[in-house]
Amino acid sequence: MCGQVGDIVEKHCKECNTITEHRLEKSKRKDGNPYPRCQVCTKKGNDVKYAKSVYFHMLLIEERGGCCEWCGWDKNPAILQWHHRVPEEKEFEVSRKKVTEKNFGKVKTETDKCDLLCPHCHLEHHSSIDYHKTLNDSRFKKGTLY
Repeated sequence: MCGQVGDIVEKHCKECNTITEHRLEKSKRKDGNPYPRCQVCTKKGNDVKYAKSVYFHMLLIEERGGCCEWCGWDKNPAILQWHHRVPEEKEFEVSRKKVTEKNFGKVKTETDKCDLLCPHCHLEHHSSIDYHKTLNDSRFKKGTLY
C-alpha cells in the first residue's frame, strides 16, 4: 500500500473481504503497517473486546462478593475500585481495560493483593487531610482569615 498520510486509497479488509476507500493515517501499530480491517470490522472487534472486558471484570467483582469490602455498598458494582493493600507490591493498576490487555491469571493474582472498595471508601482512605481538625484549627476561626 503506497501513499502518504492523508491520501485516499482502496483498502482490502482481511476479515470481510470488502474493498473500501480509506484515508491513510499514521499507523498506531508497532510494525508501522496500516490496519488490515475496514471500519465496520474494526467496530465489531472493538465491541467484542469491550464486552469481554466487562464480562471478566464483573467475574472478578462477583468473586469478591460484588460489594465494597469495607462498608458493604453494592448499588452499582461497575464503579467499584481495586485498592492495593501494599502499594510497593503493585505491578500494575487493575482496571476493566487491563483485564483484556493482560493475561487473566496475572490480573487475578493482582486482584488478590487488593481490596474491592466503593469510590467513597477509596477516596476516604487516600485522603490525607483531616477536615475536622482543620475546621477546628484556631488559626481559621471566623473573622481571622479576612
